[in-house]
Amino acid sequence: MKVFLIILLVLAGIIAFICCILNIRLFVQFDYEDKVFLKVRWAFLSFDILPASEKKKKPKKEKPKEEKPPEEKKPEPEKKPKAKKPNPMQVFLNNEGLNGLYEILYQTCQALGGFFGKLLRKITIEQLYFSLRVSEGDAAETAISYGKTCAAVFPMLGYICSHMRVRKYDAEITPDYLANHSEGELHTLLSFRPLALTNGAVVLVFRLLVHVLIRFLKGIKTSKTSASQPAQAAASPQTNSSKGGAS
Repeated sequence: MKVFLIILLVLAGIIAFICCILNIRLFVQFDYEDKVFLKVRWAFLSFDILPASEKKKKPKKEKPKEEKPPEEKKPEPEKKPKAKKPNPMQVFLNNEGLNGLYEILYQTCQALGGFFGKLLRKITIEQLYFSLRVSEGDAAETAISYGKTCAAVFPMLGYICSHMRVRKYDAEITPDYLANHSEGELHTLLSFRPLALTNGAVVLVFRLLVHVLIRFLKGIKTSKTSASQPAQAAASPQTNSSKGGAS
């Protein structure tokens, strides 16, 4: 009994330790200034993903090639063509029809939508700074492009701020009638707890397993039963005729 309690305490300690680690916030920093910079920080770990550091390859030493005597080619044995397995998706369509396929796609979209919706609500935008200088080389075209850019960017920024947690943000769009091309800068810092991602992933896998995978497997299994019934029906007249001939 004591050994069992000790094992339970050890397992509980391991689970609590993993939960504490996964509860530490993970930070993702994305910057764009002529180049793309992507950095990930978690606890005391830091990774520079973009730009990736190039590793220098050591030159390989070429070994002298040894001349081998020509080998006699043996005639290859003829390969028998393998029987093609039926496509599971085609089998499902034949059995369940388009309604079954639509139901699976609907359940998949529902599960993915719920997962990404919860994930977006768990992500916190610590910093969001956007700066764009619009220029088309012509004053009239620059003014038109400036209006279209403002009409696209500011509603999108309002949607982000109303549907996600944003702590600091600022956007600046200015027209430049003297330059020949547009320039922009972007700085974002996101944070989330990996524990929320793992919880959402478990729920997603469970929903896909129950509503999609099991439904798909049932649709494939019905083909075997339906295929065996015509085979039995075709075999029964032969047996009856053989009995009649024998009599």
